[in-house]
Amino acid sequence: MSITFLIIFGNVMAQTIDYNRIIIPEAAAEMGLEERLVQIAWQNNPTNRIVEMEVTAAEYDHQAAKAGYLDVFSIMGNLNEFNLSPQESTRQMAAFWPRYNVSAVINVGQIARTSANVKQTRELTKIKQEEIGVRKLELRAEVLTLYENYKMHMEVARLQRQIENDVYSSFLVVEDNFRNGEITLEEYNTFQKENNMERMRTITTENAYWTAKYELEKVLGVPLEDISEIERLSRNR
Repeated sequence: MSITFLIIFGNVMAQTIDYNRIIIPEAAAEMGLEERLVQIAWQNNPTNRIVEMEVTAAEYDHQAAKAGYLDVFSIMGNLNEFNLSPQESTRQMAAFWPRYNVSAVINVGQIARTSANVKQTRELTKIKQEEIGVRKLELRAEVLTLYENYKMHMEVARLQRQIENDVYSSFLVVEDNFRNGEITLEEYNTFQKENNMERMRTITTENAYWTAKYELEKVLGVPLEDISEIERLSRNR
C-alpha cells in the first residue's frame, strides 16, 4: 500500500505545468467566461509584455555570448616584399627571406571566459522564461479572485437594494400612519432611523461593488461592458 502511494506521489510530483491550460491560447475554439477574462488580461496587461520582452533580450544576450567564440582564434600573415616586387639589388635577398609568414593564435583564456558567459546567458534565458510561467500563474489567480470578488459584491448590492426598497415601502406606510396620528413620534423616529440605516448600507455596498469592478477592469485592461457576457450579466443586476 505504501509503495503504491509513493509511486503515485512521485508521478504527481514529476508532472509539468501545461501553461496552455493556465492561459488558454487565443485560437481555442471554446472557452468559459473565466478563461476568457484570464486571456484578455494576459493580452492587455503591459506587465506581461515586459516579461516577454525580457525573454527576447535574454535570448539576444545569449546569441551575443556565443559570438564571443569568434574572438578565440586569430590568424595573421604577410608576404615577403622582396617576392612581391623584386629589384635587381635585392633579388638575392629574396632567396633568404621567407616568401610569406602565417601564424595562428588560440586564446585559451578567452575560450574559458566565453564558455562561462554562454552558460550564464543560457541560464538567464531559462530564468526569464520561467518568469513568464510564474506571471501566468499569478495573473490567473489574480483575475479569477477579482472576478469572484466582483460577482460577490454585485450580488450583495442587488440584495441590499431589495432590502432598502422593502424597508422604504414600509416606511411610507409608517409616514401615513404618523400623519393620521396612528403611531407615536418615537415609533416614527425608530422606523425613520431604520430606513436611513438601510440607505447607508446600500451606499456602502454600491461603493464596494464599483470598487471591485474597477479593480477587475484595471487588470483586464478593458471595461467590463466591452465583454458581451459580462454586459449581459450586468443587465441582470
